Amino acid sequence: KTFEDASQDWLDMHTGKPSTVRALKSARVFWCEAFGKKLVTEVTYSDIRKRLAVKTCGPKTRNNYLALVRGVFDVAKRDKVLTSNPCDDIEGLDFETPDPDPLETHELERILEYLYEKNEQVGNYFGLAFYCGLRPCELIALRWSDVDWQCQQLRVSRGLVQGQIGTPKNNKYRSVYISSLALSVLKSQKKHTFETGGEQIF
Repeated sequence: KTFEDASQDWLDMHTGKPSTVRALKSARVFWCEAFGKKLVTEVTYSDIRKRLAVKTCGPKTRNNYLALVRGVFDVAKRDKVLTSNPCDDIEGLDFETPDPDPLETHELERILEYLYEKNEQVGNYFGLAFYCGLRPCELIALRWSDVDWQCQQLRVSRGLVQGQIGTPKNNKYRSVYISSLALSVLKSQKKHTFETGGEQIF
C-alpha cells in the first residue's frame, strides 16, 4: 500500500473523540504531502526525521504528528509488511503546560457584573464556570439531574464536543463541590430552563 492509503486505513480504524480525530486528520495531511504516494515499505527513518524538521511547531503538535505515523507503521509491522517500525528510535518531546493564571477576586467580580448587565443566563453560565472550574464542553452538557442539592455536588459525566455528547476528557467521571456562590448561580438559572421543563442547565 501507499502511505496515503495505509494512513487512511489506520484513521478509519481509529476511534476517539472528534477533537482527537480532527488533529489526526491534520497530521495525515502533513505526512501525505511529503510521501503520500510512496509505498509504506519505501518510507525510511530518514524520511520521517527530515519531514519533522521542516515543520516549526510545539512539542505537543509534533507528538500528535508522530502518533499517526508511528501508528501506521505499527500496523504494517503487525501485518508482517515491515520487520521494524522506522519510528522506533524517534522519541516524543516532553512539554510543560504553563502554570494557571487565575483571575483575582476583583477581576472576577467585574467580569460577572458586566455579563449580568448584558444577560442573566450568560452571567450564570460564566459564574458557574468560575466557581466550579468545569471545562466548557462539560458545562454545556450539564443536566439538572446532575445536581445533588442535598450533598451540594455536581456529577460530571459527559461533555459536548462538536455537537456530540461523549465522556469527559480523559474519561474521568467526578463529583464537584458546589460552593454557596455556585449554588446561588444554579438557583438563578432554574427559572430559565428547569422551570420550563428543560433537561439541560444551559
